[in-house]
Amino acid sequence: MPFIDKYTSKFEELAYQANYLAGNPETHQLFLHSLLRSILEDVMRGGVPPTYQDLKQQAVEAVRSKQTIDNIIWWRDHVPQNLFQNSNQPRPFYY
Repeated sequence: MPFIDKYTSKFEELAYQANYLAGNPETHQLFLHSLLRSILEDVMRGGVPPTYQDLKQQAVEAVRSKQTIDNIIWWRDHVPQNLFQNSNQPRPFYY
């Protein structure tokens, strides 16, 4: 998942070599079938995107959202909760 831009570029390159154009329904279907289930579920949540470009954009956004969530969860699970709290220093008081 971290390489969604590279993945879409490679998909488009291979589709072009196979004489599939971005506007073809076949290209749309091939791309849908190539996605991981979790990404496909996010992409399809609002219905089938009408164009390949819309489909690709939604897939990229879904992957980036999942990456952000994974990073937040990793941070929460691996960084001490009191990292930013230092009870030895007095906190400033502002009027």
